[in-house]
Amino acid sequence: MMKSVLYFLILSSLLLISCARSPLKDPVRALRLSDEELKFRDDLDFKSLHQVLSENISHLRIRPEEFMRFGPY
Repeated sequence: MMKSVLYFLILSSLLLISCARSPLKDPVRALRLSDEELKFRDDLDFKSLHQVLSENISHLRIRPEEFMRFGPY
């Protein structure tokens, strides 16, 4: 019984390993074009955008900064 479980584990692990794709060695192939057309769409509604913008505007009116900082301080 133990031998059959061991054989099953070895064979299943070999099967899973053999299904993996080998790494690309040519850098040009890594940047190949896709066959599918890319579709960009916005998944947020304008109501939430309006709400966030009004919160930001009210915050800036309460506590204006001399300059805005972007990135690490």
